[in-house]
Amino acid sequence: MSKKAFKKAITMFSVFMTMVTAGTCINTYADSGTEYTVSGFVKPEFISSSSPNSQLSGFNITVEGTQISNQSDSKGYFELTNVPSSNSSITIRLSKAGYLTRPISIMPISSNIFLSAKGLPIDIWAGDFNGDIAINMADIIEFAKGFNAVSTGEKYKEVLDINNDGAINMSDIMIIINHFGKTANDYPGNITSTIVAQSPTPTVTSTPTKRPTATPTVTPTVTPTPTKVLTPTPSAVAGKVTYILIKVSSPTADQLSAYQAITAAMDKAVSYYNQYTNITLNLKVYYEPTVATADANFNGTIRFGKKEYMNHITAMHEIAHTTGVGTTSQYRALIVNGNFTGTNATNQLRAISGNQQDVLHGDSQHFWPYGLNYTSEVKSENDLINHCKIVNAMRKDMGF
Repeated sequence: MSKKAFKKAITMFSVFMTMVTAGTCINTYADSGTEYTVSGFVKPEFISSSSPNSQLSGFNITVEGTQISNQSDSKGYFELTNVPSSNSSITIRLSKAGYLTRPISIMPISSNIFLSAKGLPIDIWAGDFNGDIAINMADIIEFAKGFNAVSTGEKYKEVLDINNDGAINMSDIMIIINHFGKTANDYPGNITSTIVAQSPTPTVTSTPTKRPTATPTVTPTVTPTPTKVLTPTPSAVAGKVTYILIKVSSPTADQLSAYQAITAAMDKAVSYYNQYTNITLNLKVYYEPTVATADANFNGTIRFGKKEYMNHITAMHEIAHTTGVGTTSQYRALIVNGNFTGTNATNQLRAISGNQQDVLHGDSQHFWPYGLNYTSEVKSENDLINHCKIVNAMRKDMGF
């Protein structure tokens, strides 16, 4: 063998050994032989009232890098059994033809894991017809091939009939465009798994959508509206939360519509804070179309972007940020191993639930339960009241 050939062989051998070593490094499963169950609920974002079972079933749930898989049933429930223990986080993938695959990274496996409750399932977006993990023009082209087809026609493809009404038409397009241009990376922050017993009954299921907390930009020419101070029941009022909605001097029709929606949202949100907390805040609120959802800052500023977020639930969530929740070092210092460790807030949660083992979960920006991170979390007025009570207790823990 020539010297040149020998060097080439050595180089190839080195590359091979590097690959083998890398493969060994990414193997996260322990050899303990212990196996666990990962379960939860999944649903498409849009469900037809006439045929929900067929839409909820058939989602493929797999553990990345393994052959462990199962499918969701007619209620959207899935269960992966015999998942081996792991020493680092693993990825669960949820997929179905016509939907954008959703990856979920979860904690190292050392117990049974419940990813989502029936009342707060994991949403999957429709529109990825070619399976390239994106909703884009390629999918629109694929959709066009069956456009205007009905279930009795040759061009009809069930996967294109998103609302399952027997026709492929504009109503399906309206669902697709909700997330056009999105990829798997655009799904809300990873679901936070909950350690459970064999029969899971979790109280929290998903990580909230991350909303930016950057300092807002303000339109130069503004006219403040009068301060709102709502006092629903004099004997119950404890908080003193007020706000000013900053308006441009010559608003467009779009801005006028936004101002009306924001006012209604803030009025209702402030009324809850003033009834069920003793927090004092003076807030400035803006309509800023460039904001993706809504955001808030500890300096007392709240910005609303898209119209669908101009509701009292989102407003209460953002008010929490102005109190210091997720926007201060005092808050983050109390987050330890995924839990908010403040005594007042923990005791308040346990008083609400009646369970002395309950803990308040949180990350660098949000908390749950009762964080109002999704509008779907609110099932009754009690959820709004409990949110206020916990934020009030958290603020005490933060020393404000």
